[in-house]
Amino acid sequence: VWGSGKDGRCGNGKETSEKVPSLIQCQYKLTQICCGYHHTAGISQDGLVLTWGRGIFGQLGHGDTENYSIPTPVEALVKL
Repeated sequence: VWGSGKDGRCGNGKETSEKVPSLIQCQYKLTQICCGYHHTAGISQDGLVLTWGRGIFGQLGHGDTENYSIPTPVEALVKL
């Protein structure tokens, strides 16, 4: 990850900006990601949908308006 860490956008558990690409520690192996300006979504090897970043409008799918600074499974999609 690299870039603005505001609102947890980098997914590394911090809100600091990263100037150099680095790996994040994640318990899921992501096979696909889609990056937005304020948030990111990924699909794990097991088929879980994970999101992180700015959630002020509920766009992360976690049923709240919180920011998430690490990849977090979207519970509503776990069984789909």
